[in-house]
Amino acid sequence: ASISEFEMVLTQNKRSLDARNNLAAAYLSLDDLPTCLRYVKEVLSIQPKNVSAIINLGLLYLKDKKYDLAELMFKKAIKYDKINAKAYSNLGLTYYMTDKLPFAVMNFEKAIKLDPSMDEARLNLGSVYLDYLDYARSLEQFNIVLSRFPKHYQALIGAADSFYGTTKYQEAVDHYLESNKIKDDNPEVIIRLAKLYEEKMSTLSDHKLVAVDYYERYIKLTKPPKSSPIYMQLANLKAI
Repeated sequence: ASISEFEMVLTQNKRSLDARNNLAAAYLSLDDLPTCLRYVKEVLSIQPKNVSAIINLGLLYLKDKKYDLAELMFKKAIKYDKINAKAYSNLGLTYYMTDKLPFAVMNFEKAIKLDPSMDEARLNLGSVYLDYLDYARSLEQFNIVLSRFPKHYQALIGAADSFYGTTKYQEAVDHYLESNKIKDDNPEVIIRLAKLYEEKMSTLSDHKLVAVDYYERYIKLTKPPKSSPIYMQLANLKAI
């Protein structure tokens, strides 16, 4: 629908660079990289220092796993616009995807400082802190996103992982269950709920029955080979 709207704008104003940039971003979201590149080139042929087009080109390279070129584009965008939070956030994402975590943190924090509502940077920063097992700082970032968007799927799972890491198991369960209301077929969430109910929720009289249900749902979703130890684990749990 957005593509149709932007194409209509472009029909009415063939010189609109904003429409082209938005079309490039939309086609990028659809993984149509050639069409995205076509619109990016149209903008840059008219305005070589157009920061939005340069960022879109960086995102295209990032999606195509051309990390060196993506880094180059985001740095170029920052050169032309030193307070562009999106450029810093995406540069941080490039470093995150290439395991340069200290540089990723630095750029995510810069993006958030420039734009405190930059939730993408907060989510990625929270993920880095999770990688470092710094659960308090990861939870802080996920909670800020949840304060604005209580049903944000990634933030709910990130917060649940953080609570799990700090042994606040009931809070972890609550957040996983909330995420399940949005998307109930994420096998990673299902298996974590199974393990939580089996091992950490012994205050509930039926915790093992609940764990069995989640293990069965996990098996149904993932269809592991019969040699998988999860079948023996489930059988033992049922026997108990």
